[in-house]
Amino acid sequence: MAHEVLNGPGSSPDECERPASFQLGNKEGWDTAHVIRMRCPECRLTTRMEPMDHPGQDYAVELRDGTKVGLGVRHCPNEACAQLIFVTYNRQESEHSLLFTAPAETLDFDTTDLPTAVEAAMSEAAVCFSNGCYTAAAIMIRKTLEQVCHDQQITGGTLKTRIEALREKVILPPDLMAGLDALRLLGNDAAHIESQTFSQVGRTEVQVSFDVVKEILKGVYQYSALIASLNNLKKGQP
Repeated sequence: MAHEVLNGPGSSPDECERPASFQLGNKEGWDTAHVIRMRCPECRLTTRMEPMDHPGQDYAVELRDGTKVGLGVRHCPNEACAQLIFVTYNRQESEHSLLFTAPAETLDFDTTDLPTAVEAAMSEAAVCFSNGCYTAAAIMIRKTLEQVCHDQQITGGTLKTRIEALREKVILPPDLMAGLDALRLLGNDAAHIESQTFSQVGRTEVQVSFDVVKEILKGVYQYSALIASLNNLKKGQP
């Protein structure tokens, strides 16, 4: 029976630094394939990714640095998705932590009630991040803000002035409103050599920015619908 890999917080490919490359050392043959719990990069369902065959076998190799890894293919059990995923994981650790997946496991966010253009920009930011393209991810985070402003019918001027106008149209905590401008500046740093508000545009900066944008999208598009659903439950009650 295949072992299950619990790919918990702090150990998934989207939360850990990716190896720059894998250099093959010794080929060791075959090993038992492991069931891997991860978020599907296509449908975003977090589930158990089964081996292609039961009990299944993965190719076992040793890298030049001595790390023993397993190489295999998994598939999403969601019948509407059925995404095939190539996985590389550490065979030396008891939890067999994932080292790499293709397609990459992307950062997750709630798409409920998001306009198509906003969701598309945010999704591209997530894909860029998960593939280590942090500058591109920062630019797409900025574009997500631009799409939010456009959806709220705030046009013209610079993004800075549009963000100021957005303050008058949506209700967000002051800290999140201040975060909007910080995200704009991060996007500037990513797109322009002369902009240097942040010391760098790297993994940490982009991941924190992504988390801030998720909260902003909740405030603009999702909280009001959630409260409305709650209030609808009160109708007809004594």
